Amino acid sequence: MQVPMNRFIKNDIAFLYNLILQVSSILGLFNAHQPKGWAYNVSKSAVVSFVRCLGGGEAETGVRVLGLCPSVADTPILDGCSTDELDKIRRDVGGIMDKEQVRRIL
Repeated sequence: MQVPMNRFIKNDIAFLYNLILQVSSILGLFNAHQPKGWAYNVSKSAVVSFVRCLGGGEAETGVRVLGLCPSVADTPILDGCSTDELDKIRRDVGGIMDKEQVRRIL
């Protein structure tokens, strides 16, 4: 089923700047192991898929759809992880960002 992109774009701001930015995570791009975080990975994968599906609509609407996928950040979702689990996440994604790094990106 195809739904026209303009049906999703109701916000005048999107047309003003011709841009929709969706924030996902590096965990939305591949299957990294994140204990107790499978729902997070699934939701981030859905955002990546959504951006990819809408990304081709620029020619029709003039609106660019971009996805931002920062690395794993040091947030409460990691609180339940053991040292070994955190080490594996660091290896899988190349490190864990602190809150200041995330703030500078956004």
